[in-house]
Amino acid sequence: MPHPHDPSIIAKVLSLPEDEVSEFVRQAMSSKRLSGIVKDLNSNVLYGEPDQKAQATEALGRLGFTI
Repeated sequence: MPHPHDPSIIAKVLSLPEDEVSEFVRQAMSSKRLSGIVKDLNSNVLYGEPDQKAQATEALGRLGFTI
């Protein structure tokens, strides 16, 4: 079974002030990191511990993705 990626991205996304989320997404897109971030969050949703799953789901929602 695959292992969750580093959960630190969850904390980073959840700690962003609401008014900085769109800029974070824009910068991640322009630096071609957004797909890796989403991949890490998805991995935590699928394979993380229950608390990681819930937080990763919330983080994806903050970035504008639905599960």
